[in-house]
Amino acid sequence: MAFLDNETNKSLVPMGNGVAWEQGFFAPAWHNATLPFTRYVLGAGDYTPVTFDPRKIGGTTFAHQLASAGVFTSPLQHYADDPVVLQQPAEVQDILRDLPTTWDETLVLPQSTIGELVVMARRKGSEWWLFALNGDENASRNEVLDLAFLGGGNYHATLVSDQTATAFTREERPGQSAQSALSMDLLPGGGFVARFTPESPVRTFRMGSVSLPSMNNAAGWVQLFTHLATRADLVIHTFQDGVPWVEALNSSDIADYGPHLRNHLNILKFLGDSATPNHDLYLMVNPINVNYETIAPYWGDFNHMALPPPWDTMTFDHPDVEQSFVNYLVALIEYFDPKYLAINIEANIFLAKRPQQWSAFKAFNTNVYNTIKQLYPDLVVFSTIQYEHMLALHTHSAQFHELVKDFYPNALQAEVKELFRDSDVVGISTYPFMVAENPYLIGGDTVVTPDYFDPILNIADDLGLPIAFEQVGYTTEPIEIEPGVVLLGDEQTQQNFLRFLLEKSVEREAALFGHFVAFDYGTNYGTIPTSLTWSHAGLYRLDGSRKPVMDDWDAYFDLPFQSTTPGAP
Repeated sequence: MAFLDNETNKSLVPMGNGVAWEQGFFAPAWHNATLPFTRYVLGAGDYTPVTFDPRKIGGTTFAHQLASAGVFTSPLQHYADDPVVLQQPAEVQDILRDLPTTWDETLVLPQSTIGELVVMARRKGSEWWLFALNGDENASRNEVLDLAFLGGGNYHATLVSDQTATAFTREERPGQSAQSALSMDLLPGGGFVARFTPESPVRTFRMGSVSLPSMNNAAGWVQLFTHLATRADLVIHTFQDGVPWVEALNSSDIADYGPHLRNHLNILKFLGDSATPNHDLYLMVNPINVNYETIAPYWGDFNHMALPPPWDTMTFDHPDVEQSFVNYLVALIEYFDPKYLAINIEANIFLAKRPQQWSAFKAFNTNVYNTIKQLYPDLVVFSTIQYEHMLALHTHSAQFHELVKDFYPNALQAEVKELFRDSDVVGISTYPFMVAENPYLIGGDTVVTPDYFDPILNIADDLGLPIAFEQVGYTTEPIEIEPGVVLLGDEQTQQNFLRFLLEKSVEREAALFGHFVAFDYGTNYGTIPTSLTWSHAGLYRLDGSRKPVMDDWDAYFDLPFQSTTPGAP
């Protein structure tokens, strides 16, 4: 059987529009209570549900018809009646209008029995919906439902059921939570719909920082993991120091890798198991070197080693590069059991610096993504990009834009969009302060222009993917990274920028939020520009005291958590 890229669903099911116009022939309630567990196990189908014409409902009810729109899913949903008829019951117009056609999560509740009763809870973003179909046309029933699926926070519930077979009753019930119980009354052949909307903001994203201590000693590690244990629920490990290309070509077991790498991994594992055993873990692994010119360096006896022959001549189109990197990812996944995995870091910088190799890298990235998703379908796997590079604000990206603008004027954004086609999340890093003369810096409450992130948010919307501000930061002291080039910042600007990002993350139901460094580290990692850039971009000062930004961090961290990212917990 051939499958088309633009195919949305198939019929292959006795459906509403096939019987609604036949006098005396109706889809029985038991049929509707059976299909979700037979045909619809295979995926979406074109059932064409919902009629509010009393002549066509058979032994069902109006609420049964309404609930069928949420039970029988189709990305392109069609209803089985005249719009004039569908618009008559005023009590349910918002339900018909707002009902999603695709879902992030579906739960079949334990009261369900094939052919007798369907009770499903479905989530779209931060909203939950509940649908019930009574398959018995001769008996009413009452069920008490556990709302534990709601997770954290309080919800406003809109409940729609049958007053009679051809009339709705509607109730608004605030203050519902995972601890609540819902009593549901169903007429014979009846139905029920509930919509649960968060009453106050919820945090859809885990929050954390990269495991980089202010000092590479015991005191630094204790300081960092004390913060992560108490004021974070996400630990981020970044691997940009190289790949064990030689060993990983034939092994996905870290026991076969060099002792230097094994020791590094063991330390991170020990700290996580000891201090943050219940936190989610995000691994960032870069197959590109830190200069974004070749494949990553070799991690053999030490990190950042020169590539040995023949690896020193290989590019991303070589099958050994792909195989070795996949094996390395598998080794890390098996060892750490992460919830999130970035299979590259700020990959679009490679586009700007090595455009002639970009097509090969994209093919490599597609293959890596598909392989890892096949092996670990529940793992959230994605690419990341550097946002200011996408806007052509940094030198190499600006030069690339000038080079191609006459024949490919939107290359930087278009290629980023193509990269994210093989991604579960649109992951971005953003550091507006790193652009010495950033035209979008306006100060004030947002620091950047209010529409600063619209280009990447539009890409996320077009692809139907959640956004993740997975590496962010702002310096709180001026940093002279080279003679005459000073990056500006202060604690108030940092606080305003982080607050703007956190507000945007709540608004957009982001997937995760990563603050690059938790603690200022000054010159503890040297004075080269790369180290100095983030030396004062922490949430805490060099002496360990809190910066004002931590007040905003705490306020958002303390919000009820409710994941909206498929595959995430």
